[in-house]
Amino acid sequence: IRKPIVFCTIIISINITIFIYVKYQLQVPSVNLTYKLFDINMKDGTLFVQLDIHKLDTKKLILDSGLPAELQDLEIHSVQDSIGNTIKYSYVVDIVEKKKKASFSESKLIIPLDSRQNYIRIVYKVSIGLNNLTTKTTVNKIPTIIGSMSNEYGLLSGRNVFLLPRTEIDKIKIQIEPQKQLDIISTLQNTDNTNEFRLISKRPKLALFGAVIGLGKFTEYSKQINQTTIKIYVNESHHPHQEEIADTAFLIFQSIIDIFGSTVEHYTFVFVPIQQDGHNAWMISNSMGVGAVLSKIPTETQWMDIARHIFYKWIKYSDNILSNTQHEQWFIDGSSIYTSIQILSERDILNKDRWLLKYFSDYYHLYPHTQLPNIDFFSSKPSFHLDLTNLDELQKSTYWTTNDANRRKIRAKSVVFTAYLDNWISEQSQGKYDLIDILKHRYNTRVKNQSLIDDIKKVANLDATARFAYAAGDATPIPYKQIRSIGELKKKPLHSLETTAEESSSDWNNERTVTFLISSNTRTFLETCGCLANQSGGVARMATVVRQERKKNPKLILFSAGNAFPGRPDEEYIDELELKVFLDSFDMMDYEFAALAELELLYGFPELKKHSEHLSFPLICANIYDDNDPIFEPYMLKKIGNYNIGFLGLSQAVYSSSFITTFQYRAAQLSVNHPITIIDHYLPKLRELCDLVVLVGRLDVAMITDILDHTDEIDLIITPLSYSEWSVNSSGDIFIGRSANGFIGDTLIWICNGQTYALDKLELNLNLSGKIQDFRHTEIELSESVNDAPDIRSFLNEFYAKIANNEKVAFEKPILSWDQTDAEFVGVEKCKSCHLEEHKQWSKTKHAFAFNTLIRKHRQFSPKCVMCHVTGGGYESGYSFGSRDRSLVNVQCEMCHGPGSAHIKNPLQINLLRRPTEKLCITCHDDEHSDFDMNKYYPKVRH
Repeated sequence: IRKPIVFCTIIISINITIFIYVKYQLQVPSVNLTYKLFDINMKDGTLFVQLDIHKLDTKKLILDSGLPAELQDLEIHSVQDSIGNTIKYSYVVDIVEKKKKASFSESKLIIPLDSRQNYIRIVYKVSIGLNNLTTKTTVNKIPTIIGSMSNEYGLLSGRNVFLLPRTEIDKIKIQIEPQKQLDIISTLQNTDNTNEFRLISKRPKLALFGAVIGLGKFTEYSKQINQTTIKIYVNESHHPHQEEIADTAFLIFQSIIDIFGSTVEHYTFVFVPIQQDGHNAWMISNSMGVGAVLSKIPTETQWMDIARHIFYKWIKYSDNILSNTQHEQWFIDGSSIYTSIQILSERDILNKDRWLLKYFSDYYHLYPHTQLPNIDFFSSKPSFHLDLTNLDELQKSTYWTTNDANRRKIRAKSVVFTAYLDNWISEQSQGKYDLIDILKHRYNTRVKNQSLIDDIKKVANLDATARFAYAAGDATPIPYKQIRSIGELKKKPLHSLETTAEESSSDWNNERTVTFLISSNTRTFLETCGCLANQSGGVARMATVVRQERKKNPKLILFSAGNAFPGRPDEEYIDELELKVFLDSFDMMDYEFAALAELELLYGFPELKKHSEHLSFPLICANIYDDNDPIFEPYMLKKIGNYNIGFLGLSQAVYSSSFITTFQYRAAQLSVNHPITIIDHYLPKLRELCDLVVLVGRLDVAMITDILDHTDEIDLIITPLSYSEWSVNSSGDIFIGRSANGFIGDTLIWICNGQTYALDKLELNLNLSGKIQDFRHTEIELSESVNDAPDIRSFLNEFYAKIANNEKVAFEKPILSWDQTDAEFVGVEKCKSCHLEEHKQWSKTKHAFAFNTLIRKHRQFSPKCVMCHVTGGGYESGYSFGSRDRSLVNVQCEMCHGPGSAHIKNPLQINLLRRPTEKLCITCHDDEHSDFDMNKYYPKVRH
């Protein structure tokens, strides 16, 4: 009996001894940190940081930055010991991952020390804002910066400001000396001293890097929700919407606390306005506080980003961390987004269908279209890519190193599968349980290492094993209808948009014929791009066709159905110049009116108003309001012969994934009323005044089905082909692309597809009462056989002459990115000296004469065209826009193989890209500008 007791006593004694040794002999020394922010220059966006480190006990000190090196500008000024002696140091930047579009690097400050140095002082300078970045980043295609500084306010991120040593930390103190008398507020905790903050956290690195500091004049709003204190600071420039912003933020917090309870002691939010240049400056952090840049009336997109990041941080970084297995990390992303959509939808802040459909759109693209169930397809199908990679594999990468395509897949599958689980749980439990119940169960410190399947079994007594086949990509894709709320599918659509066959009647009477000539999706293309042979398009040809048609029928009505504006507001300076010329050419053709669609709305009301004020024809739109009034005339009345025709302008909110963020920002002050509400308001009056009522503007296929279910009093609906590939109606039916045009009941539907190359001619045969009994459609191509109208050609040539020497017309950024960014472009003559045979072969290809195409088509002054016809455009050493130097014109060697200066200096060790990839080729040879086929065309340029 004694032997086991003695043995156990020995083992216990050994363990205690090891524990004491580890704790007291091998523990990592902890340090005290004091950061002092001084010489803050609000105008230049710069500040200095003095970091004092006490209680040092190490031979080498390493400090990390919170951001990749490319996303910040940090300059070390000095490192000194306690008596002011300079200490040598090294500032190292290591490449983490190389990509074709970006290479993110991590930076670290390395300081060797001796045993006598237990204190050092580091002084460094940090630059804040877009102009100080070496790499320009975007979020949802909006330029995004880390931090924001202006004369009146600033928003600083701890990731951009603080260097943090790789040691245990005992205390952290932050002191701030502003340039002038401004409020200083932070997610950090104030001390008794003015402008001094302390950091107390179980995770100091995350908390410090996640800290947000606001400078300026702020209004404070505070609210106690259960045991959580919420503090919200709104910059005074948001007046008079400060209280509205704070109230909405409190509603979001209330919804989240209702789910999880008050497991967080405090949460701080800092709001500053968008800068005049319109850039985002999101402070997405890992501590329980966040800063955000908002438009004066926050957009749906901004509230969505705020809600999902609060939710994400609440379940990941608070004291009670949401437990997930290694293979279920996607659930944090999915539940953050999906639950945020639910929360904001319940508060009428966003449209649930529209937002979920965004993620379903990305999700469906992971599957071939033949696998998609219960979806109404029409003539235009999207191109699907077979990629059934499961969520476990997609989730393995970190945020900075995961490429955009994978992040998009992770997010799409996560949101869709989370939404599907919610609906499945609710249906199977007959409404007794839903995903919120599972979240509440998982968000519990006592729940460890359980899987979602186990949780669903324990909470709702349901076996979800078979459901998880969707997450692995092994099952048929989830149809959108399966995630809509129970009870919303009771309504059956009256119209499926199956059109009747077009029948041309021989009984056409000129007195009862109405002719419309319609342009749409023209996108401010003054000319054809000229990249393809026999290409159609150009306003000079359009004017010729319009005048020829008017000679045949002086009573025709000429108008734009929408998308006349370019699809990238303010992306290039020349776009604004070309837009004015383009609209002036419409004036010269005597347009009757123009409706609004996605591309117009992307510009926002101020820009639309500016461009419309000098026009002799009106823009019409009835359902988009600024305050309480439509932004333009709601309708247009025209009389042709004995018939009065009313055109009611309507345009839906933009929700195409490529446009929604820009629209939400640009149209922040506008309210978009539901088209059916506006139809009910104006239709009685128009029916009284008109024989024919026409809806014109951006209406997708799903909205058309809802309108037809609501009323049969509309004679004709004309809309441009939508840029939103997917749409969903009130019954949950999904529509892809365009429908077959024709009659649905008594209403004629016409979705224009003329784009830049044709005009739609729509002839209507009316009966005596003004109803459409027949129609004819002709697509009039603006082909090379159509001569230019002399006055329009002269007008365009004058414009080109004016911009030829305009210094503001230049490249915004290179179209191709190369790893050897420090190498320079040298020109084909330098390459020729060693590669004579390759040069001879190249000189016989169209690449060698690519610039001549621009000259023939008058596009040599358009940066977006020139970029693909010269070498190195956008790089300092590349083609200079408008330059008389011809050494880099045409598509030369380096356009496909990369800049050559380093290769010339050391040809044996530095090689260029030997064979360009197809991805590189289609950067210029895209669907719009080329009929490119790698197997067909690559042999023609191969050498």
